[in-house]
Amino acid sequence: MATSIEDAPRSRRGRVKPTAAEKSAERNAATSTAAKKPAAADDVVAIFQAAAHGTRVDGLPFFCEAGDALTAGAVQLANVHSLSVAALGDTKQSAAVKALLRRVVARDGIPTTEKKGIPVPPAAYHSEARQRTVMRTDWSRSAAELALDWSQPEIRIEFCVGGRELLRGVMGIAVEVDGAPARPTTAWEEVCWESNVDVDYLELEIALGAHRLQRQFILTRRDGLLFVADTVLLATRGKVRCELRLPVAGDVQWRPAAEMREGLLTNGKAKALVIPPTLPEWRSEKRGGELEVDAGGVALSQITGEAHGLHLPLMFVYDSRRAGRECTWRQLTVGEDMQIVAPDKAAAIRLQIGNEHWLAYRSLTERANRTFMGINLQTNFLLTRFTKSGESEPLVEIDD
Repeated sequence: MATSIEDAPRSRRGRVKPTAAEKSAERNAATSTAAKKPAAADDVVAIFQAAAHGTRVDGLPFFCEAGDALTAGAVQLANVHSLSVAALGDTKQSAAVKALLRRVVARDGIPTTEKKGIPVPPAAYHSEARQRTVMRTDWSRSAAELALDWSQPEIRIEFCVGGRELLRGVMGIAVEVDGAPARPTTAWEEVCWESNVDVDYLELEIALGAHRLQRQFILTRRDGLLFVADTVLLATRGKVRCELRLPVAGDVQWRPAAEMREGLLTNGKAKALVIPPTLPEWRSEKRGGELEVDAGGVALSQITGEAHGLHLPLMFVYDSRRAGRECTWRQLTVGEDMQIVAPDKAAAIRLQIGNEHWLAYRSLTERANRTFMGINLQTNFLLTRFTKSGESEPLVEIDD
């Protein structure tokens, strides 16, 4: 099913600012709603939803320290649930709260790899006000879960598959422009959030002085992929160095390929094949970048010459069946007006795992009519899979 984020009601990219009349109408509507239901009930429900969605498969809250007891998360969840039911009384919303609690505790949902569709109740959680996001494939015990706390420039992240941690810690910002560090001068702002039948998608932006850094997180439901990318957009051309570093959980083992740049993260039965799609496959081929793993985590770095910007994606194949298959990837040529587009203006890659194929495209300039692999598009970003019949089926497409 092709889905466009631009069509989603919650997408903020390119949204027109409301007029004074529209703002007045929104205030009147909010006042009318508040008069019908006590604000306290909504507040308590919001607290419960945050606590419920912030609970991992193993029952622990996301971002808890090693010394936290399992009961601490359970008690917190039970307390806010009791408050929610008491505040709401016997209402439909109370029934929804109870249904959410049952899913959180039982984890008896059907994996989306077996049944296509949006989990019920919705498994993802996003709060722009709290600056917290939880992406989740479904309510099964084998679910993949990505939790993000983006209230600070250094984003806290946890990524678990079937309750086993693969990523855990803090994602910093490491960007240099013309040899000088480009440090954050604002907080993270939401650019786009969407949760649909195929993916959970979050895009954030932060200012680095006159420059901008955009960070994307995409968790696919049925394709077994986690896509994380940093895109540096410069105010004026310059030389860019960027390092995208994701912290590895304490129990994870790293198994690099002998001659290729990919490697495998493992923790018990959980595993993820790590692929740097904008770098060459073979380690013997140097191109101003490298993928390394050390005590600080998985680090993908790349350096440019004079450029408009840099797109630096990292892909995690967390489906254990796909992670064990042969893979290959290529950087693709992008064309515009019968001319080749430079990689600092647009980047496209192809990923193949076994017999399955995916394409990803990112523009670093204003929208333009471009082509690659026989696909003509005018979008800012595209992640698409190829069906068995050879047709392109977009998972995420952003028109801006």
